[in-house]
Amino acid sequence: MRTYLLLPLLAAASLPATALAATSKAPVPKLSASSSHDSGSAVYGPELAFDGVLATSWAEGKPGVGEGEWIEVDLGEDRAIEVVSIWGGAFDGNESWQGRGRAAEVTISGTGPDGDFKKSAEIGDRYARKDIRLGKTVRTLRITLDAVHKGTVFDSTHIAEVAFDFHDPDVSKPLIAAAEELITKEVARSKTTRELPEAEPLALKDAYIACKDNVEYSANFKVIEAVSITGWQWRVPLVQKFVPLGYRLAALQFEESAIGYLVKLKDPNAIGTLETAAAGTQSADDREWLYLEVKFLRAEQELRRGLRATVPQWGSKGYEKGAFMSRGEAMSIDVDSAGNIYVADIGNNRVQRFTPAGSIERVIGGERGIAQWWFGDKNGDPYATASMPGTEVGQFQQPYALAVGNYDILAVIDVALRVQTFDAEGNPKAQWTIDKDWKPKARRGAGTPIITWLDDDFLFIIKDEVLTYSATGELKKRYTLEGGDVQSAVISAGGKLIVRHTGTRDLIEYKPQDGFRQGTWAKQGVPDDGSEDWDLCGDADDNVYVVTDAGSVHKWNKRGKFLSTVMAYENPRDLPRCAVNGPIVYIVAKDEIVRVEQAD
Repeated sequence: MRTYLLLPLLAAASLPATALAATSKAPVPKLSASSSHDSGSAVYGPELAFDGVLATSWAEGKPGVGEGEWIEVDLGEDRAIEVVSIWGGAFDGNESWQGRGRAAEVTISGTGPDGDFKKSAEIGDRYARKDIRLGKTVRTLRITLDAVHKGTVFDSTHIAEVAFDFHDPDVSKPLIAAAEELITKEVARSKTTRELPEAEPLALKDAYIACKDNVEYSANFKVIEAVSITGWQWRVPLVQKFVPLGYRLAALQFEESAIGYLVKLKDPNAIGTLETAAAGTQSADDREWLYLEVKFLRAEQELRRGLRATVPQWGSKGYEKGAFMSRGEAMSIDVDSAGNIYVADIGNNRVQRFTPAGSIERVIGGERGIAQWWFGDKNGDPYATASMPGTEVGQFQQPYALAVGNYDILAVIDVALRVQTFDAEGNPKAQWTIDKDWKPKARRGAGTPIITWLDDDFLFIIKDEVLTYSATGELKKRYTLEGGDVQSAVISAGGKLIVRHTGTRDLIEYKPQDGFRQGTWAKQGVPDDGSEDWDLCGDADDNVYVVTDAGSVHKWNKRGKFLSTVMAYENPRDLPRCAVNGPIVYIVAKDEIVRVEQAD
């Protein structure tokens, strides 16, 4: 491996120190601050807020949080400035930004040919620059901290960068172009410096290869990170030398090839670097791309962190066997004749079977990874999943509903309306896709598709339509329910189809054979417990249960007589789903199964 990777920095740093004024006849700006933080190993002076490197920052050194502290620049000449951009905080990654004090409100004041000026502005609390319209010709400019967002770890308040007219690249282009001519001349002065533009890309590639081979990983990774944020390192001191103060960040944009290497390494430690590059780019398209890569790395980080040696019985949030990832969606649940519990682990794109004791016994799904396919969107935000979505046998694209019918045959439907059936041993039986234009949407909340069963057939309810299929995929019946879209449903109470329609609080009875409406079921309806979302389930004695997001479990016998209400949990839980086996009501919500034992 080449060993000259750091030579570009050293060589550039040792270039002849020709002063800017001597080259371009421009005055040298003067920087000052009311105070600067001294960590003992470094001083965070005002020059760091104008160096074009977003990963460095000025930090005030006053005891406390820094309100009233300021930085100031005397440009040495009058300069027209339309917009002042401020990166309030330490922008070497979101975690660092949150850990340190951040400017919340500032006053921009100064002098110019038209006299003194002063303007107050709110910076907000976002990991992004704040553009403040000034519209002044400026000689001196001061930024005073009026209010701050206190850091979670450190007290000192930071400003990472101050730029002029950064919002409009056309303003800085001629200034940067003139500086580039000076940089070219400076580099051409010696053979050593002339080699820098060709040497550093080769050294960068070697650093990537070394990281892949795990050779001095940390040192080489840092080299790639540096180039990722500010571009080729030999240029940094030259840009700081020749590009006018306030325009340097526009000249030190990220290097795409280095970003590509970081992405290929899939190392979550690069998240902060990509966030810094995104915060400092002038291109909205580049910013969007960089933050998408950040999401991929966060998903990778989540997947790596989420693998535990043991998972609590009855599940918890995660990616291991026995854990769940609902991602804000409902997770369907049912039981078989032996008391085993099946759960549609929607965010993990799999189905899991638990023993009556709560131990994971079987998983149907694919391999874990980072996916984007989510509710039909092939280019959605990346997310970690225990099973990649797919269309092969035993794979799912977000399993939305399931039911265990006669002979313990399992039927599962995913958000693509693809149905798969499995026998009691988990072997595939059949698969087919329901032909319907409508598809479920993410974050839609409660609703269809729903699966229930009667005799040897499965009834699939989609919006207001019921489709009856055999376990091998033969379509037997298809009809529409006159009450409108269905929110929850079950076949129980002696073979009746009991339905709650969307936006209502009544339980309506239908004949499952043809959808004929029989009227309101049960004299006493569902008690008003302030709930919005319900699920319906039944037991072997044809009793009917309604579980609500308020935590209530209401029970009727098959003749519609109200029997009891018990509380499953104290705090409300969104989108609960239920199944019953003997005296136990199983409720899945918030990525775990709750067991509610009924009184005799």
